[in-house]
Amino acid sequence: MHDEIVPFHLERLPSEILDRISNLLPERLAPLHYQSEVDAHVSAIEREPADVDVISAICEMLTIDINSRDSQGQQALCVASEAGNVDVVRILLNAGASVDTDGVFGFEDGRNNAFDSAVMGRHIEVVKRLLDKGGDIRRTAMALSMASAWGFYDIVECLLAHRSDANIQDDDGDYPLTQAATNAHLDILRLLLDHGADFNADYDAALVCAFMSGYKDIVTLLIERDGNGRLNLDAALLVAFEESRMDI
Repeated sequence: MHDEIVPFHLERLPSEILDRISNLLPERLAPLHYQSEVDAHVSAIEREPADVDVISAICEMLTIDINSRDSQGQQALCVASEAGNVDVVRILLNAGASVDTDGVFGFEDGRNNAFDSAVMGRHIEVVKRLLDKGGDIRRTAMALSMASAWGFYDIVECLLAHRSDANIQDDDGDYPLTQAATNAHLDILRLLLDHGADFNADYDAALVCAFMSGYKDIVTLLIERDGNGRLNLDAALLVAFEESRMDI
């Protein structure tokens, strides 16, 4: 259930800013233009390009929590993070927006946080700013998993540099290591291993996925890094035989 709609007192805005708000969405020029302050705020952020002056003005005059949701359930910081607008993200963070609140984009449960929103667009500067602002690094599980799966080396490197756990499971129970192996991202796989990705039960899954997909370089790297001989090579070889991957 969304936050209660609060009247948006447009008369408190400077006329220049008011005119610019009125031009954001012409089809919504009702007497009050927006259902609430939050609706106007998010609409200004969604606009391409975002009007930084309007956003700053609304931040200064908000009478409600900056982390409130608009009538569509969206939060300003998640919208700005998904758009990759570093200036807007900076304004929102300085105005007290919480890095660790959830948005409504992307996943089946309808929720993800600002980190995930920025990663989906590969907005590295936004990711850095969110991390520098002190976001809970434990909230980056899905972000690290997505970046590993999609081959976003710079994002993975950034998250790991800020001490994101290379062995953390995402909301679906997947590990970054398996995501990288399954999608043949050798450089990311090596990066994860260098940052302590462990030879846990999922390591076998990564090897099996690599065998199934015929990723010889991935298989070679995983075997080379298995210094203690903990890999279940029998299972992997069986998969290779079943998938006609005996060339590996």
